[in-house]
Amino acid sequence: MSVVSGADRSMEPRRDPEGSLVNVIETLLDKGLVVNADIMVSVGGVELLGIRIRAALASFETAARYGLEFPSGTNTETLAWRRAIEQKETCPRCGKSSPRAQLLERRCPWCGWRSALVEEREGSRDH
Repeated sequence: MSVVSGADRSMEPRRDPEGSLVNVIETLLDKGLVVNADIMVSVGGVELLGIRIRAALASFETAARYGLEFPSGTNTETLAWRRAIEQKETCPRCGKSSPRAQLLERRCPWCGWRSALVEEREGSRDH
């Protein structure tokens, strides 16, 4: 959902036909979400209870990029962890993120786009 701006309809919501739950989740994990909340319960001006909530929702890749701490015991030596922190690039055709080496030296795993370097290399092989 996005907001239409204008003089008479400054904050009127409208549906984006391209938006879906998958797009929302992908964006949320890519960008991350942090919730900070302080809750105080008082009776007659006397604070009886105070609760602080700090929560983050993000992919491991996003969390690592922003320096968020991981729970103790997180094994950062696994193959999945190495894949999460390897350099990524955005495909110019589909806009999805892929490992940099794969995108520039082979092709996009999502849409098949090939870089000029790959096109040139494959063109010279054909001749």
